[in-house]
Amino acid sequence: MVDSDILSYYMKKQENVVKNLDDYINDKEYVYISRISVVEILVGLKFRNAVRQIRDFNALIRKYRTFGYKLIINRDFC
Repeated sequence: MVDSDILSYYMKKQENVVKNLDDYINDKEYVYISRISVVEILVGLKFRNAVRQIRDFNALIRKYRTFGYKLIINRDFC
């Protein structure tokens, strides 16, 4: 399971986190992201009015097959 800290580092493009997560996903073909982690990231980004990062996060979620995550990203977070 990927927690919000890992997602945050990934989105900040921290090199070792990006490499490790990408390697894991390429090996397993999926990643589990809890709804809680998704909401933590989205609320933090919305609080900062980080529109570009919200779009990047949406793209990240859509890029990988995820479990435990239902597309809850809607007009409230865009």
